Amino acid sequence: MIEGFLNVLETVRLMDVKRLIWASSYAQLGPPHLYSQPKVDEDVPIKPKVGHGGSFMINEFNTQFIGKPMA
Repeated sequence: MIEGFLNVLETVRLMDVKRLIWASSYAQLGPPHLYSQPKVDEDVPIKPKVGHGGSFMINEFNTQFIGKPMA
């Protein structure tokens, strides 16, 4: 799944797409009982407990590098 999303990001970069909107997964947050507040937002620390949750976490991390030169 990570390689497929990297292909999407590379296509976005090559085509100079200005905005990419994609839906992640609650799986990267981990089970609800790990959080004290009833609702979570993008500022809570992520705590994936299953494999695909980690994949979504990595995909989200990789979006930070679209269009930025790799040194």
